[in-house]
Amino acid sequence: MTSRLSGSRRWPEAEMGKCEVIFERALRAFELADEVAVLVYRVTARFPREELYSLTSQMRRTTVSVPSNIVECCARDSHADD
Repeated sequence: MTSRLSGSRRWPEAEMGKCEVIFERALRAFELADEVAVLVYRVTARFPREELYSLTSQMRRTTVSVPSNIVECCARDSHADD
């Protein structure tokens, strides 16, 4: 399979359709992960003060890492399955 070419060259037409599907799935996954992160922040705001640096912190970091990883993956020039 032909991989993405760098510079001013363009993706082959067959690759364009594949990229659109991957992008749409990644966008939907990001939207869902972002919603979960907002919900976790709202819920953890009600946690006891003594949990601030343990459970609250861990839950917040974890939920933020999911959409961050999706964005990072989409920003790469190539994909592992190409």
